[in-house]
Amino acid sequence: MASLGKSRWETLYAFNFAKNAIHQQKTAILCEGYMDVIAYHQCGIDIAVAPLGTSLTEQQLKILQGFCDTILLSFDSDGAGQKATKRAILMCRQFSLTTKIIRLEGGKDPAEIMVKFGAETLTKQVQNAILDSDYLLSKIKAQYPSESPEDKTKAALAFFPYVDSLQSDIQKESSLDQLAGAFNLSPEAVRRDFNNRSQARSRLDSRSIQSDGNQVRPIKLNAELRAVLAVLSNPEEYSIMRRELNSDDFEDPLAKELFIKLEERYKQGNFSYMSVLELCDDNVQQMVTAVTASGEFSKKEKQDEAEFKDMLGRMVRDSINLIKRNALERQRKKLNERLRAFTPTTRDDENYLRTLVSEISQLDKQIQMQKK
Repeated sequence: MASLGKSRWETLYAFNFAKNAIHQQKTAILCEGYMDVIAYHQCGIDIAVAPLGTSLTEQQLKILQGFCDTILLSFDSDGAGQKATKRAILMCRQFSLTTKIIRLEGGKDPAEIMVKFGAETLTKQVQNAILDSDYLLSKIKAQYPSESPEDKTKAALAFFPYVDSLQSDIQKESSLDQLAGAFNLSPEAVRRDFNNRSQARSRLDSRSIQSDGNQVRPIKLNAELRAVLAVLSNPEEYSIMRRELNSDDFEDPLAKELFIKLEERYKQGNFSYMSVLELCDDNVQQMVTAVTASGEFSKKEKQDEAEFKDMLGRMVRDSINLIKRNALERQRKKLNERLRAFTPTTRDDENYLRTLVSEISQLDKQIQMQKK
C-alpha cells in the first residue's frame, strides 16, 4: 500500500488508496500503525493513513495539507499513544490543520475495537471525534484536579504550548477563553500569564519542575543551552550552528545531548522541535518544554517578524562565537597543563615540546580572532 521511491519519513501508508477520498472529504485519519489503517478501510472508512516505519514528520503533514484541512488523530489509548497524540496535535496545528481526536473506547486500538464490537462502533467513534483543545484540557484537568492557585497556574502553563502552536490570533484568543472557562479563571489573568509566561513559571520556581512526584534536576540557562534552545525553537537557524560547531565544542551535558539529537534529526530529514524532543527522556522533555513555553525564544506579541528574526540570528551567532571561544580556551588549558607537567629528556621530547608550544600559539591566535 505504501508509495515507493520516497524516504520513509516522506511516506504515508495507504496514501495512494486514500488520497482521493481524503481530497473529497477534506479530512484524513492519522493512525499509529498500518494494522489500524487496515481496520478502518475494512470498515469502509477509506481516509485512514499512517506514517510508514517512523513517527509523524513535517514532510508527511505537508503531503496531507495539500489534500485536506482537518486531521483526525487515532493513536493507541496507552501511555505511548497518548504521548504521540499530544505531539501530533502541536505539529498539525503548526500547519494550520483543524485537529480532532478519536477517543478509542473499548479497546487499545481500532483493530481491537473492530474485532470486538464491529464496524458500526468504530464508525461511531470516528463521528464523535472531539476537538484537540477539549482533549488536552480534559487531560490537564485530570493531571491538576486541585482548585489551588498553584495547580491552576500549572494547568495554564501546560496548555500554553498548544496556544503557541495555533497560527491564528483569533484561535489563540478563543483557546485562552476556553482555558479560563475550564478552570474558572479570569480571562484577563489568563492572557496576562500567557503574555508573561516566563514570569508565571518563575513564580512556581518551575526551573525545578516535578515529574511523577520525583524532583527533576533544574535547568540552568547558560550560553550553550540558550543557543541550542533558541535553535530548537526556531529550527531554520540550525544550519548556521552545525556549520560552525560540533558536539565536542559543548561543555554543558544537556546542551551537548540536544545538539547531538538535533544533528540526528537533521540528517534523517525529520527536523522539527517535536521530533527532536521525541528522542529525549521524559525529564529532559519537561525541562525543555518548561523553558521554551516561557516564550523566551518565541516572537513576542506585536513584534515585527523581521526584527525578531534579526534579533534571534544575532543571539545565535553571538552564542556560537562564545561557545567556540570557550572550547578553544579549554583546549589551551589542557595543553598548558601538559606543557607544565612535561620534562624533556630526549631529542624526540624536545620536538614534542616545540609541537606543544606551536599548538598553544595557534590556539591563542584563534581565541583572539573569536574575541573580535
